[in-house]
Amino acid sequence: MKSVPAEEKELESSIDVIRALYEIKNMRDLLRKENAKYRREIEAVTAELDGLAVIASETDEYIAGYAAKRETVLARIEKMPVRQTPLAENLNFQRMQLKAVNDDLENSSSMLETMAGELENIKNEKEIMISRLKAIDTGIQGICKEKESKLPTIMGHDKVLKKAYRVFKDAENRMEVAIQFRSSPKRGGN
Repeated sequence: MKSVPAEEKELESSIDVIRALYEIKNMRDLLRKENAKYRREIEAVTAELDGLAVIASETDEYIAGYAAKRETVLARIEKMPVRQTPLAENLNFQRMQLKAVNDDLENSSSMLETMAGELENIKNEKEIMISRLKAIDTGIQGICKEKESKLPTIMGHDKVLKKAYRVFKDAENRMEVAIQFRSSPKRGGN
């Protein structure tokens, strides 16, 4: 039979294990919330990337159409020497617009690359969070198994302690009664 301090240490150890379980559960809930937040961010970034891809595609189509128009306009300008000055001004204006479109396309491509990098970072963070959740889950399962294996022993010790307490309390009460009978004056004799 184990001593009372050893049993108290086991009981305190079990209480510490239960507290650790609650802390791990709270941490797991927090990590799940963060994981959901990252999922939402990934979805938002993915939607933005899809939108940028559509814009880039439309810009490419616009540039291709614009290049064809430019060639047509240049051919007409060459055929009309009298109207070259206004057409040259129009051509310069069109060139400036084309340059602006090209700049926008480059900026969009740069932003697309940046967003893709951010998406990759979020995916990496998600993988780290998932591995942490798995580790916490494994820890919780280990603690639960340890609790299940120690709990019956602790409950058995608890029953023995309660029984011993009742026996000692009963003996104490009997001793108090016996002491009171011995210390009280005898009745009827005097």
